[in-house]
Amino acid sequence: MGLDEVGVKYNHQGIEVNDHLQTNIPSIYAAGDVLDKKVGKLTPTAIFESEYLTDLFSGVTDKSIDYQAVPSAVFTTPRIAQVGISVDEDETNSN
Repeated sequence: MGLDEVGVKYNHQGIEVNDHLQTNIPSIYAAGDVLDKKVGKLTPTAIFESEYLTDLFSGVTDKSIDYQAVPSAVFTTPRIAQVGISVDEDETNSN
């Protein structure tokens, strides 16, 4: 992708961004599955990030991105779905 040529920092998990989805190069932002992030790499997450960047660039907000509960589903029988954090994540955060 040419990240090395322009100096954008990345690691094995993806492109490193701050809480405004800005890379270490001030004029370059990133969103979607290419990011190094703890939030799931899912379509709803990428859409949310894109909408956030639209608001950021148009001056609607200057706040950091605040991920809401991101839904996920497994298309099986029976259907399985999840939203929010898991019990394991909750126990890790409460310590």
